Amino acid sequence: MFSNLDLVLTEISQCYIELDKFCTEEISRTVEALNTRRIHPSDLERWANTHTNLKQTVEFWKVY
Repeated sequence: MFSNLDLVLTEISQCYIELDKFCTEEISRTVEALNTRRIHPSDLERWANTHTNLKQTVEFWKVY
C-alpha cells in the first residue's frame, strides 16, 4: 500500500514541478515582451492556447 502511495505522491510532485516550470517560463517571456515592447507572433499563439493546453494537461494527469 505504501509503495503505491509513494508512486502517486511522486507523480503528483512531478506534475507540480512541470506546472511551475511552465508558469515560470511563460511569466519570464511575458515580462520580457512587455519590457522590450516586442511580442513574437508565436508567443501570441501560445498565450491564446494556454487555457486549452493547461486543460489538456490536467486531463492527462487525470486530476479531478
